This record gives sequence, C-alpha cells and structure tokens, in this order.
Amino acid sequence: MPENSVNIAQESLEKDGFVVLESILSSEECLNYKNLLEQHYSDFSNLYFKSDQEKSHSLANKSTEKVVYNLHNKDLAWLYLFDHPEILPIISVPLQKGSYQDKEPFYLYNNSARNPLRGGGFQQLHTDSNLPGCNYEMVLNVVWAFDDMSEQSGSTRIIPGSHKWKAYPEDGIKDVREQSVELKKGSVLIFSGALWHGGGLNISGADRWALL
Repeated sequence: MPENSVNIAQESLEKDGFVVLESILSSEECLNYKNLLEQHYSDFSNLYFKSDQEKSHSLANKSTEKVVYNLHNKDLAWLYLFDHPEILPIISVPLQKGSYQDKEPFYLYNNSARNPLRGGGFQQLHTDSNLPGCNYEMVLNVVWAFDDMSEQSGSTRIIPGSHKWKAYPEDGIKDVREQSVELKKGSVLIFSGALWHGGGLNISGADRWALL
C-alpha cells in the first residue's frame, strides 16, 4: 500500500477511531475463506465449552451465531491475513506509539470468526480495550468481511470519535449517535479497541461471515 494511503488510514484511526479499506480480498478469496470456516464450524463447534453466561449476557451469548475460535491452529491459510502486507503497516505505528522508542513489539491476542444467524448477532455497545480515554492505542481490531455486511445482515455499529471518551457505554442503552458501518465482501474495517461499538442484529438472515 502506498505510504500516502497508509498515512491517510492512520489519520482516520486517530480522528474517528476507525477506517474502512475496500477490495483487499477478491470474491474468490472470500469464498475460499468462507468454505474453510463452514468446515471448521462443522468439525469443531460441538467441542466448544458452553458457559452459563451464554444464557444472560449479550456479549457472551453465542447461541444464535456460528463461531469459530483459534483459527491459527485450523489452517495455515489464516496466517496470511494475520500479518497481511496492506494491513500491518497501518496498525504498526499506532500500536507501537508510546512504547520504548516507539518500537516495542505488539502481538495478536485473539482471533475468531462469527456468522450471526437470523435474529442473532446483536451486541450492546461496549469497548475492547478496557481503558477509556487512554493516551495510547492499547488494542486495534481488524475485521475481515467475507460477505457483504449491511445494516440488514447485522453490520458493526459504532460511534465515531468515542475512542477518545473517558467513559464506558451504559448497559442496555441505545445511543442515538451510533451508526452502522456497511462493508462489501473483501473489505476490512480497522477500529480502536476503545471505540464504542457492537454487533448489529441480522434481520435478513443472510450469511455474514467475518474474521476478527
């Protein structure tokens, strides 16, 4: 990715807390990854631990979703996305800023994929960094869309600029400032872990596989 494009993406992350990159993967690549996920789900979903939390908390309840965890031990094809050459230059600078000489290493601490079924996928607004208003970026999320993600299929809801707020979202409250980020398949959404966000409700029932 040209240096100017990297700088523009980083500026969007700093100002708004998120950036969308279009057409990073082809339709064929998206289909191949989707097929892998369907196979992984078939092979492993019955082995996942089911917590009592799934009965109550909207962020823990995965009963209305297809979810695949720990993709790094499922197929080597996933490793290409974990340090993708068009994504890594964008996230490296903000994740290292503020560390010793702005060069300390960062690491991938979570990877999973989810496909909410019809009537599923809704999450209350929340943050992932657990440090609201921190001076430096502690967490960046990278979302790879293998299907079109529309408001009808449950695209991610965000409040732009909320990554700078020194507060947590209230439980069970719909915020009038939130907006849906619609993605075409093959696109990537990068957003701050401090950004107020949540999954959207899949009304249409269309597939909405995404790697996080």
